[in-house]
Amino acid sequence: MKNRYFLIILSSIIVFAFFTIKDVKSQYVVSSQVVAIGSNQIDLSVSVDSSANLIKFVLTGPSTKWFGISYNTTSMSPGSYTILANINGGNPAEYIMVQHAAPTLQPVQNLQNITSSTVSGRKTFVFYRSISTPDVNDFAFSYLSNNLDFAWAYGFNLNLSTHSDRGSSNLNFTNPCLTTLPTILPDITICNGDSVMILGQYRKNPATYSVVYPKQFDCDSVVKQKLIIMNPVSTTLNQISICNGDSIMIFGQYRKNSGTYYDTLQTVHSCDSVLIQNLIVGNAIVNNMPAINICLGDSALIFGVYRLISGVFSDTLNSTQGCDSISMVQLNVQIIDTAIFINSDSLIAMQGADTYQWYNCSTNQMISGATNYYYKTNTSGTYKVKITMNNCESFSSCYLLNTTSINKIENKKLDFEIVPNPANSKISINQNIASKNAIVRIIDITGSILMNQHFKLNSMSESFDVSALNRGLYFVNLISENQSIVKKLIIK
Repeated sequence: MKNRYFLIILSSIIVFAFFTIKDVKSQYVVSSQVVAIGSNQIDLSVSVDSSANLIKFVLTGPSTKWFGISYNTTSMSPGSYTILANINGGNPAEYIMVQHAAPTLQPVQNLQNITSSTVSGRKTFVFYRSISTPDVNDFAFSYLSNNLDFAWAYGFNLNLSTHSDRGSSNLNFTNPCLTTLPTILPDITICNGDSVMILGQYRKNPATYSVVYPKQFDCDSVVKQKLIIMNPVSTTLNQISICNGDSIMIFGQYRKNSGTYYDTLQTVHSCDSVLIQNLIVGNAIVNNMPAINICLGDSALIFGVYRLISGVFSDTLNSTQGCDSISMVQLNVQIIDTAIFINSDSLIAMQGADTYQWYNCSTNQMISGATNYYYKTNTSGTYKVKITMNNCESFSSCYLLNTTSINKIENKKLDFEIVPNPANSKISINQNIASKNAIVRIIDITGSILMNQHFKLNSMSESFDVSALNRGLYFVNLISENQSIVKKLIIK
């Protein structure tokens, strides 16, 4: 074949380094091959080290000619990943095969740590490459194959022109570590509960411990040592049961918690003997009674006492046999917030509830149809609301609604500032309009209202405690003079 340029490449397979029960440690695989004959002989060796993610190439050929190999092919296949060496006396480089034409030098070179030596007219290169590189022109070495084809060629001289001779062969990778035997150290015997230094660590459990000393492009050294644990003579005593709150003497100490307790008796022979005592603490029989719900201001007779505050109450019944029994009951007191927000010509109840009924305080008569959480009217007067929630009801105070003196500063836009911001304990809200009914709300990023508080009458600045808030982003909503504005607050 005239004017054919042949290059070469090597490859291999990755064998992961696993340490098994049979002590098979395959850190790397290696294959060597000799091609051509006489003074033009080409020797190549490829080692793949999976733990170092490297391939080691050793390539030897005539010092007066270029020579190389092409991976995963037996002919001048276009696009084959190729390594040529000794072109114009230079180091190995990566090429892309072009059929029946000179190969193309890859724009990105990934060969590394290249060294060379010449002895008796033969030149040897040693160089490395990552098993897999991000370069699309590089061959990604397979983990699955043990036999890899390659083609070889050498030139007439150091110039990259037509090849002098060419051929093909294959690399058969093997793992020399499969027959490597570990170093077995003498067994160590200790008593249960003791520990001993084995292969650099304190050990206390019976096992055969191993340590691997890695070597790059060689078989790892494996050292093993077996630890034998001698169990002490143990005696389990009869189980003891007591009631919760009692205690009992076990091995010189009063015990009140369930558990297994031990006492070690020193002996002159072998390992110590151990006494074992199990203690069971019986809990009182708890009788959870149905919860009691009352309205604020009412009371409930619970275990002989009238209760009017929410809580969990219990009563202990003494018994002559076994452990005491305890009766428990949850008391829930329904509290209704009767706060009213005055907004221009409307009164707004702040409490979410089941039903609402508004009343005229002057006549103490209910207002027909006024059953929403708000009451809007053009008639000045005093009004209150009856709020019903969970079968409890409560009246608000009477609020004056003066529709003839609605705020006349509607042309003034509401604004406020938060000082300081970010904050960590207290903040001041400074508004620009003195109001009778300003409300400040602090809202988290989920929309939950964490604080809902009125400004003092005609106050333009109020302080608020935010020390209970976690670090993060919140929103401050100021409602005043029929206007609403929201700003961010950062708690640091």
